[in-house]
Amino acid sequence: MKRGHVPIRMCRGCGRRAPKQELVRFIWDHGEIREDASGNMPGRGVYCCENTVCRTRLLKKKNMKILKQALRLQLDKGILRKESSRKSQEFDGSNR
Repeated sequence: MKRGHVPIRMCRGCGRRAPKQELVRFIWDHGEIREDASGNMPGRGVYCCENTVCRTRLLKKKNMKILKQALRLQLDKGILRKESSRKSQEFDGSNR
């Protein structure tokens, strides 16, 4: 019996490939990186594991180039620094 197609996505934090449902999607929305909990927000997304280590790695200053490429954006370095520090503080406080 055929079960159907399961979309596979890659975590941009660690490079692990997993079913789309196991990963969290992030998008660029009005000048900031936002988590897309529903997976239905418009725009290009980047996927990451729910693991705090992967999220922190993804949002580190040196990895902002990865986000820029994945989201196909031309980002201001000041915005990236601000977002990186704000998001890493948020993720340090969550237990996901």
